[in-house]
Amino acid sequence: MPDQLDQLRTSVVISDDGTRIGSVGRIYLDDASGQVTFVTAKVGLFGQREVFVPVAGAMIGDGLVETPFRSDLVKNAPEVSDDFRLTPGQEAEILRYFGLPFILPTDDSLN
Repeated sequence: MPDQLDQLRTSVVISDDGTRIGSVGRIYLDDASGQVTFVTAKVGLFGQREVFVPVAGAMIGDGLVETPFRSDLVKNAPEVSDDFRLTPGQEAEILRYFGLPFILPTDDSLN
């Protein structure tokens, strides 16, 4: 996993048609599984904004995170706040934006 995280940190996010969206900013891991659930893409002039990108359905490798979403959808995605953790509500909002399902974790799934 550490090697995968190092590779992700230097990757570029591209859209479903190969358009460059931006470089990876932050990496978010699921608290329960430890798996990568989101990355952020640095977008806008000089990468001043960071937006969330779900890794569900993405192809990751060779320095790229190829998301299955259009570049305009990703560039207008919810932006990163200063908090380095996502609440279940924030995660649900991001997934809803991308048209992905969100299942609220139960106490049993966290153990």
